[in-house]
Amino acid sequence: MGTYFREIYKVSKSIVTGMGITWRYFVNAKKRIVTIQYPHEKAKIPSRHRGTHFLETEKCILCYQCSNACPVDCIYIEGSRDGTVSGSHQGKGASLTRFSIDYGLCIYCNLCCEPCPTECIHMGQQFNLVSTRRDEMMNNLLTDKVYNEADHKFVVGKRAEIDHLAEEKKRIKAEKAKAAAAAKKAAAAKKAAEEAAAGDKPEAKEAGAAKPAAKAEKPAAPAKPAAEAKPAAKPKTDSAPKAEGAAKPAPAKPKADPAPKPDVKAEEGAKPAAPKAPPAKPAPEEKKEADKPVTESKESAKPGDDKKKEDDKGSSSGPSEEEKKS
Repeated sequence: MGTYFREIYKVSKSIVTGMGITWRYFVNAKKRIVTIQYPHEKAKIPSRHRGTHFLETEKCILCYQCSNACPVDCIYIEGSRDGTVSGSHQGKGASLTRFSIDYGLCIYCNLCCEPCPTECIHMGQQFNLVSTRRDEMMNNLLTDKVYNEADHKFVVGKRAEIDHLAEEKKRIKAEKAKAAAAAKKAAAAKKAAEEAAAGDKPEAKEAGAAKPAAKAEKPAAPAKPAAEAKPAAKPKTDSAPKAEGAAKPAPAKPKADPAPKPDVKAEEGAKPAAPKAPPAKPAPEEKKEADKPVTESKESAKPGDDKKKEDDKGSSSGPSEEEKKS
């Protein structure tokens, strides 16, 4: 009997608890309702939700960074950066013929969006990509539609054009490289010719500079001290006869006068006359030696020497008048 009433109590309690919750939501319906009537109503999706991708085609530079980073290799890209492909979608310096993702393989890891240098691929907010066939899981991001057979035919047909553009670019690049190499060789040859011509010019300049140097050395020869000594020697030779002429009348007088002063003045007057004389050639050694005794005789012409000369002359003149009378 106790078990019967215990079960009735548990059931009644659960009914009251459930009706209490219903009553609270009924009173505050706008604040407490969390159920969304899908598909007529859709919940707000966070901005960082990892849904299906979308592509900003005009920013794509065809760098293949996204396909290289994909861990499951579900991204397929084809196009050309060598020129414009007819009928293709134009990116930033590139022509895209295919940009598709196989969502049957994609794991929504967002690794394809991180390395993109232009940030042209993004994870969108779409999530209801559902199909009963695997080939319909391939999405074409250039058209935001399923990648179909027509798209595949277009891609295959443009591969030959893409290869032709690549070969043409290689050919142009090779021609430019050859032209640059030829220009470099011509510049090197021209530089070598200029250096060779410049190497010959200094030798000619040095030969021309040696001639004026030789001419400049020639006038330096007459500048010798011996040339100036000659004019000074002439008055010395003239002063010696004057001393002898003054000494001849000495026998009448026992004492001779000292050497006349005019000789010294003559010597002093001879000094200013030296610069006026024209520069003479260097005198030979014999003339120099001949000048030396003249100077010695001049120096020896002192009062004492004159007395000796007068005595010698008096003795050599013969017997005096007194001796003759006797």
